[in-house]
Amino acid sequence: ANGILVRNREAFERARDIGIVAFDKTGTLTEGKPRLLDRIALEGARFPGDAGDPAPPRASPASDPELELLRLAASLEQDSEHHLARAVLVAAEEARLDVPTAQGFRARPGEGVTGTVHGVPSWVGNEVLAESLGLRIPPLLRGWVAEATSRGRSVVYVGTEGGLLGAMAFGDRLKADAAAAIRHLKYEGVGWITILSGDHPDAVRAVAAELGADEVKAGLLPHEKVAAVEELEARSRGVAMVGDGVNDAPAMAAASLGIAMGAAGTDVAIETADVVLMGHEVAKVDYVLHLGKRARRV
Repeated sequence: ANGILVRNREAFERARDIGIVAFDKTGTLTEGKPRLLDRIALEGARFPGDAGDPAPPRASPASDPELELLRLAASLEQDSEHHLARAVLVAAEEARLDVPTAQGFRARPGEGVTGTVHGVPSWVGNEVLAESLGLRIPPLLRGWVAEATSRGRSVVYVGTEGGLLGAMAFGDRLKADAAAAIRHLKYEGVGWITILSGDHPDAVRAVAAELGADEVKAGLLPHEKVAAVEELEARSRGVAMVGDGVNDAPAMAAASLGIAMGAAGTDVAIETADVVLMGHEVAKVDYVLHLGKRARRV
């Protein structure tokens, strides 16, 4: 009736001793249904051409470079499971774009995706991926990104082997019960709430301030989330990690108690978790800890 799946007795025993709760942001504290709100193409950006064109990118014949930016991103994101990938595909469909199929798709957890479009190696991802490809973010684009992230938006970059082409900003609403859930956790005796996210620090800090979280660790790759959980474990008798994505699964496994948001969670997150919340309500996290304490009293 409560939509809570507990894998074993030990999970309940660990739930009673949780002193710190770490949350993923997108899809856990937010609805996980981001929408593409804004995009910018750099002046002189050259996009992969139509089929049959030479391999090097050429200037797009389209009058709107930002539509070409969206077309390229949608091509690369077709096989991705990330929340932002779905937002890109929805935006491309709404714009009625003819999206080519990317070849050699590769997901880079915590960074983005890569592939080949019309023979041109291309990518969509965060600043970590851009830097790993030897690209620098120009000052003009940095200013645009700073403005977007200060408003709590998530930003990804788009480019090819020829260089950076532009960026896109996404907005996602907080879950209606997220702030109340954090207040109840503190009432239940949880002393510290942390948000662990791969998003830009400014965007995550904006969410933390609205929810009343105590700490933010942002721009994290999956292995860095694990390290953050291990650091928290050293400060508390028990740490619960709440998430829903592939990038959260290693951190959930490292925590005293892994809790998956099962309604929209990926298979690997659900399989890794000690507790699965079958709905999307963040408030159920508090109920899980409360049940652990009641079980101990009984």
